[in-house]
Amino acid sequence: MTRGNCEVYRNVEGEKRIVRHVGSGEIFGEMGLLTRSPRTATVAALDDVTVMVITPEALEHELSHSGWLKVLIGALATRFRELDQSQAGMPASR
Repeated sequence: MTRGNCEVYRNVEGEKRIVRHVGSGEIFGEMGLLTRSPRTATVAALDDVTVMVITPEALEHELSHSGWLKVLIGALATRFRELDQSQAGMPASR
């Protein structure tokens, strides 16, 4: 995000639970991009927000320069998603 503030939240048993706040210079949506899995949280703008969109193709292009880095990032993202889902009481998706 290049400007603004957002909150990331989940609905757990009908209750809104804020996961984190993100601001300028921070990212969100990275897990979906890295694991190509459905989102597990919702992001809501708290004020005017400007974002930079990174497409799967752009990420693939950047990671194509290093095969091991692509594998490393993919493994870390998958493991983090599994941990995040288990802590939220959600079934793990594979």
